[in-house]
Amino acid sequence: MRLGRPLGVQLAEVDAELPININDDVITESGLQRSPWITSAHLPTSVSNAIHVISLRQLWARMHTSAYTSNLLSVETRQAYTAQLREHLEEWFRTAPPCLPRTSSTLSTFRTREWYKVNYSGTILHLSRAQLVEDGATPHEVFTECLRAASSVCQVYRRQYIGTTSTSTWATLHCAFLAGLTFLHCLWMSPAVRAEVAYVEIVKTCPDCIMILVAMAEGWNRAAPFLVRDIHRPDRTTATHNLLVASALIALATLYFSRHSAPRPFSVLNRPPPNYPGHVPLTTIERASLAIGSGLMSLVDPRRGDLIATVGETTATPYFLPRLRDAMLADPTGRRILRDRPRLTSTSLNLDRLRSLPDNTVGRAYVDWLDREGVSPDTRAAVRYIDDEECAYVMQRYRECHDFYHALTGLPVYREGEVALKAFEFMNTMIPMTGLAVASYFTMKKSERARFRSIYGPWALRNGSRSKEVINVYWEERLESSVDELRAELGIETPPDLREIRRRERDARRKAKEESARRNEAMGSSA
Repeated sequence: MRLGRPLGVQLAEVDAELPININDDVITESGLQRSPWITSAHLPTSVSNAIHVISLRQLWARMHTSAYTSNLLSVETRQAYTAQLREHLEEWFRTAPPCLPRTSSTLSTFRTREWYKVNYSGTILHLSRAQLVEDGATPHEVFTECLRAASSVCQVYRRQYIGTTSTSTWATLHCAFLAGLTFLHCLWMSPAVRAEVAYVEIVKTCPDCIMILVAMAEGWNRAAPFLVRDIHRPDRTTATHNLLVASALIALATLYFSRHSAPRPFSVLNRPPPNYPGHVPLTTIERASLAIGSGLMSLVDPRRGDLIATVGETTATPYFLPRLRDAMLADPTGRRILRDRPRLTSTSLNLDRLRSLPDNTVGRAYVDWLDREGVSPDTRAAVRYIDDEECAYVMQRYRECHDFYHALTGLPVYREGEVALKAFEFMNTMIPMTGLAVASYFTMKKSERARFRSIYGPWALRNGSRSKEVINVYWEERLESSVDELRAELGIETPPDLREIRRRERDARRKAKEESARRNEAMGSSA
């Protein structure tokens, strides 16, 4: 009754008690076997999330009966109500119960931290909407806060809904639409916001909102009439067409805001704050200089991993890495990786356990490859030069998964194997650095170049382009899977064993040398 209470019913008129915050299995005929969960220091129960959802509904009810009452309120009174409600909202978000681990494959958004985050941001938009339309009386801090909240709503909804079979709701539609409009309104009305907001945030948030609305229009017939205003052709094709037109209009608005924003001072001595730990913001000149210098030096010395990493980061944005991130968002496993943000290290993988796995498992192949090549998963450098925090994680994930690609294909780490693997990665991920690394082909020996042209180049082009995107493999969950099964699942052919080919060539050269020595010795004896 409390959870589904219509807003027209006063909260005081609902006399149903809240459920006790305790699991059903500890309730007996004689009483409770332990005390109810009270503070965040205790583990949550099966009803903790539901109770917290009801608390948010109660806060919304107070918003309607105080700040947005039908009675006329002065600006000062409404602002006082708004400040009080904001304190309650902050307390609600701070005391949100931890999320219990899932016990089935079904994901309930009510039991994720993202649900609390998106409703926290959405409630900020509702609280501040009256201030946003006050003529000349709204401080730019309110516009800035609402812009950040709207951006958060769009980005969280994109991660939760794009490419999934999740059922959308009218509340989702309203919240996403309100967030998109509020984002544009804040940009339009506040010169201070236009001067402060980063261009990358604009080009990230606007498409996120459009992607959500397109997904709703194409997968939810009841919502399509509200997203489409073409009464002559109200079909799904028209919905997509009109929303793409809206996307183009937002792109024009984005261009306008970026062109008319006051330029922010950005120099070596006056950098903006980092977007994540270790981030180094770069000017355009600095980024181009790093890309060119690191690229040239890495061709001279391909063993310089730091130079190769710098080339990868400075050339991957603004087009290629967002494409790879969107590919992860379109895949169920890729979305889980972005949500969980796992890291591949020797500690998280437990290499000793991997050595005990059966032969031909992914984990055993991986650790055998590490031991054979003498490398460690802890040597991957942290991302520094990518501005977008989520794209930075995508690059970090690709970097840490590189050794798994070696183990999956069996290609060794010396130059010939690296060039073949980089060619495969370029066709599969389209990261420019992997394509640039193929230029090391010209530094290889003549026999190695011939082998690449005839064997490994065609293999890389064929398998990289037609296989599934390997960035979407949750390696931590596939360690005990069969390598052959994973290759078949991804559509990757096993390349010829490069070590064996090189070993046969060495043996052939040694035998030829020995035979030549014997002939020379025989000729000397006869003379």
